[in-house]
Amino acid sequence: MPLNDSEAGELKVYQRRLVYHQIAYVHALRQHLRGLEPWEELTPLLSEQEIIELRDQKNVPLAIQQQMGAMLRQCQVRGWVDIAHWRALDANLDDLVDAQGGAERIKNTPMPKQYDYFPQLFVQIYCLLLPLALVINMGWYTPLGSTLVGFIFLALDQIGRDLEDPFTNSIYDVPLTSITTTIEINLRQLLGETALPKMKTPERGVLW
Repeated sequence: MPLNDSEAGELKVYQRRLVYHQIAYVHALRQHLRGLEPWEELTPLLSEQEIIELRDQKNVPLAIQQQMGAMLRQCQVRGWVDIAHWRALDANLDDLVDAQGGAERIKNTPMPKQYDYFPQLFVQIYCLLLPLALVINMGWYTPLGSTLVGFIFLALDQIGRDLEDPFTNSIYDVPLTSITTTIEINLRQLLGETALPKMKTPERGVLW
């Protein structure tokens, strides 16, 4: 069914709002996983009323998803999206919720204590006993050799600990800022916008 000029303009506004909500979602999810406030990132993307409604939510990205679902439902009711396309879009939102749930489980589920305690204990025991194994062959150089080998094992143990939590907002973090900025650039380009944020580049060898 053809749309008149008024409806076509309103639909275009809805499309832009949906895209901006998707951009807001990825930024809110990044901040949510890192335990940071999202409001600075969301203010340019959402209306003041939407921001006010979100401030009472403990899970801001999920609340944004609900807003998007309500907007898509309104589009379907008004005949802008047929039922088949609406179901496909709604399924995509479900997939995003599932992906968010997986990331939250990684963030909030600690490693079992035995996996955290015993590897560290065994590495320390190994480092203590290592000089006894090296002294016959290395003699006076035993402290140097055992320190070097022990440092390697302790460093590997620490690397494993850093990888246990990829959302700590540290130099070992997943580069969520770069990922979400790339998503924002791509979505804004789909809207035909030319004022785009700059791509993130490594800072001192670290990509945030």
